[in-house]
Amino acid sequence: MQEQEQEFAENLDDKFSEELIQAKEDQMLFNEIMQSGLLYSRAGRDALGVRLQPQRRESSKVRRNEKCPCNSGLKYKKCCGLN
Repeated sequence: MQEQEQEFAENLDDKFSEELIQAKEDQMLFNEIMQSGLLYSRAGRDALGVRLQPQRRESSKVRRNEKCPCNSGLKYKKCCGLN
């Protein structure tokens, strides 16, 4: 029983050390990418296989003739849209 526990602990240590090594390699690669500035150019993103998603609004855009979202009862163009 003790031998099985010891073997299990050794296997667990090996798996943990492999994951730790992989995490360090990933971190080093990430640091190299950030320092090189590749992530900021389109060609660099294509080479890395990174695709940026466009930002989406949570709510629809307020149009001029719709009621103002501040609940004043006025149209947006006469209320908050003046600024």
